Amino acid sequence: MFLIYFLSFIFILIGVLIAESKKVYKFKKTIYYQNTNYDYYQVLFDKGLKQEYFIYEYLKDIIKFDGKFLFNLYIPKNQNETTEIDIILICKKGIFVFESKNYRGLILGNENYKNWLQILINNQQEKKKYPFYNPIFQNNNHIYHLTKLLKHQFKIFSFVVFSDNCKLLNIKVNSKNTYLLQMAELKSKFCEIYNNNKDVFTKEQINRIYDYLYPYTKVSNSVKVKHFQKVKQIKENNTYLYSKRMG
Repeated sequence: MFLIYFLSFIFILIGVLIAESKKVYKFKKTIYYQNTNYDYYQVLFDKGLKQEYFIYEYLKDIIKFDGKFLFNLYIPKNQNETTEIDIILICKKGIFVFESKNYRGLILGNENYKNWLQILINNQQEKKKYPFYNPIFQNNNHIYHLTKLLKHQFKIFSFVVFSDNCKLLNIKVNSKNTYLLQMAELKSKFCEIYNNNKDVFTKEQINRIYDYLYPYTKVSNSVKVKHFQKVKQIKENNTYLYSKRMG
């Protein structure tokens, strides 16, 4: 009997390993992997990278050969600072700039407020509030510096994408070409925009913009570390100011 259980376990383990190997192999064939070189398990267990990858997965079959993705671009703001863009999609309809937010809990905000709140409720129904910078402002800032870098007023769409693990509390957005949504809505909203807008780029223009921006995905580790430290400092300052205000 023990031998039967043991062999069953071995067969199940082999099946799991084969299935995982197929997933890794499929992942390594994606543009996301080829652009980022992130390991499959690194993406799987990092909630931020995982959502970025899913955004790519949701949209890649819609654009097919009509567009190109870029991931984690460090765009210069000045000589000493950068702004990081999660995902850029350049396609015949224009440039789509994505800000990915893999948050859970309740999200409270307003298009015109500088800071929003993430509210987490534990099993004892106790609420904890965490302020974060308005992601619409954040993506607008990305687009501003991207436009400065490109030196041209291209047609740009701003997408702020939250995970399905949170609830957005009636946050309305009125700005033109700006969309706040969750992952479940992403594909349908993108298709709507893609189908209802005229072509603005040729394939040659798409390739030219892509080639120009690609080096900003391959910056040095020192640039990344400096950016991370700056972002961390800003977050800590925001949290401190919010706590002092609520004090």
